[in-house]
Amino acid sequence: IQRVTGMSLRDYLHTRIREPMGMQHFTFGLPPEHRDKVAVNYAAGQPVRFPVSALLEKALSAPVDEVIEVSNSDVFFDAVVPAGNLYCTAEELSRFYQMLLDGGVWQGRRILKQATIERAVKPADKLRFDRTLMVPMRDSEGLMLGAAPAGVYGPMTAQAYGHLGFMNVLGWADPARDISCGLLVSGKAVLGGHLLCLAKFLASISREC
Repeated sequence: IQRVTGMSLRDYLHTRIREPMGMQHFTFGLPPEHRDKVAVNYAAGQPVRFPVSALLEKALSAPVDEVIEVSNSDVFFDAVVPAGNLYCTAEELSRFYQMLLDGGVWQGRRILKQATIERAVKPADKLRFDRTLMVPMRDSEGLMLGAAPAGVYGPMTAQAYGHLGFMNVLGWADPARDISCGLLVSGKAVLGGHLLCLAKFLASISREC
């Protein structure tokens, strides 16, 4: 984006997405005046031990407890980390995916071209084993795709597309159900009973919608 447009990522996101869609946040990092409102990330679930700890450290480039600690610091709020520190509300996250679901239009205003979205959600590969997440995954050029009989967004979500955030954070659109979703969780649990709860929660969305 910076090479093609000459704009910083923050400026581009503000000009092309945030301002046209009327979002208060939805930007990389967080300005000082909003930091007292942000949810504090914390370690949850069972202690992370080897070999899972080694896999996480490889994916995050640092031990998970250290990453959680840094994520609550001013250094992280000041930074631009495209893969890790987009700040928004759950409603803003689902609003973004609703715009994609509606062909790039938000409240009558075109945000993205239909062709851009079609390319963004087009499968780039067959179902394969993701060596970072250590689960089977389908991907497009930048998005994580759902699957059937079960995928990252729940059961029978072959048409869904979106992305994971940092530990149990999800944003996705599901054209088959005509829904856009944003799930933001501050407890950074890797192993534990929450995995069953999360699976049941996603299954409930798939079933009820």
